[in-house]
Amino acid sequence: MQRDVLVLVEHWGGEVETITYQMLAKGRELADGLGGQLLALVMGDELGRVTQTLRDKGVDKILLVDQPALKQAGAGLQAHVVAQVARRIEPGLILIGYSLVGMELAPAVAAKLGSPAMTNCVNIELRDGSWVVTRPVFDGTLHAQILLEATGPMVVALQKGVTPAIQASGKGAPVEPLEVDLQGVSFRSRLLEIIEEPATDVDITKADIIVSVGRGIGDKEKIPIIQELADALGGSHGLLPASGRCWVVAAGPAGRSLGKERGP
Repeated sequence: MQRDVLVLVEHWGGEVETITYQMLAKGRELADGLGGQLLALVMGDELGRVTQTLRDKGVDKILLVDQPALKQAGAGLQAHVVAQVARRIEPGLILIGYSLVGMELAPAVAAKLGSPAMTNCVNIELRDGSWVVTRPVFDGTLHAQILLEATGPMVVALQKGVTPAIQASGKGAPVEPLEVDLQGVSFRSRLLEIIEEPATDVDITKADIIVSVGRGIGDKEKIPIIQELADALGGSHGLLPASGRCWVVAAGPAGRSLGKERGP
């Protein structure tokens, strides 16, 4: 069995997505158990800020595919790049976050490699020389453990929040630039435009604690009560317009974005 673990890095606007740090934490655990290396694949355009951010995150090596054609690459082109890199380095496992990006990309990468793909997983472990994944079934009422017996790199997409994010290690990982042939690559779909959500002061997707209140509070004049709770948890809050109902969300702890509060 190949011992290296390859993690796909998700990033946007020069910032590494939170789910990537969680994949790196799991990848570090598995690579150490195998006696292999943890490799991070960063692809896109003008990636200096992203690679610098990753250098002290416990990675053994950062594989960099920095080409203008990848600035707004769709899933087909990204899968082509990941597959080329995987054939070159031959990892035993490819870890991808089960995000809007990963749920499309993981099966595409597996199809190009002729490897099995398991998505929406909550855990992966090595047991008696084979990979075993855990994933929800029957609408999440049960969890199944599945043994992956095929050879070659396994492609696994893990849910967000199943493992704590990796912490800074102080170790500066080397960056290895890679050239990938993108000439003559054609796909059935292409990315036309990226539409961003309006910017707000808070982001509940990055919160550890969420406190929510529904219509039971009666009216928005009672929202300050929830704001006091948010302050007690060490966080912040914001009020956004909504229609037809009043619901409030506050989150914490300090140092993290603290959620949204909405009212009519």
